Amino acid sequence: DLYMESVPVDWISLRDVEDKDLEMLREERNRWSTRSNLEDCRVISQEDQTRWFVGGGARGIKVAECDGAVVGIARIKKGIGVGCYTVGADVFERHRGLGYGSAVFGAACKMAEGLASNCLDLWVFVDNTRAVNVYKKHGFTFEDRKSTRLNSSHVSESRMPSSA
Repeated sequence: DLYMESVPVDWISLRDVEDKDLEMLREERNRWSTRSNLEDCRVISQEDQTRWFVGGGARGIKVAECDGAVVGIARIKKGIGVGCYTVGADVFERHRGLGYGSAVFGAACKMAEGLASNCLDLWVFVDNTRAVNVYKKHGFTFEDRKSTRLNSSHVSESRMPSSA
């Protein structure tokens, strides 16, 4: 098998983005292998990055670390609807294929569920097969195969309202 099995979710820690992370995040975001999976795939400047950070753009972003090394980011943002969060994960290029994708995404879902979410949603480009496979592994399903962008929701059964 070309890719390693996923590292355990509890090996991943998520933390807020700090000033010291901005240059590294910009470099990672500007790599074509990352930009090609973003809606806005332009190269961003240091000024753009600073404006994004100061404007609160990092609010829904967590830095993902494993054993002290930054391996990627997790996205956890308030979604549409009561108790819904939009989640996602990006593993940095040098860490891809090493089993971090599922672990970082699992940590993002776990954090969102800790925020009293009762559903998680996400979107992904249809040709990002690595990400699609990770999301499917975590119970997400994708219906619309006609568009270039797939959307999915996953209702957390442990948080479903009881019908009495």
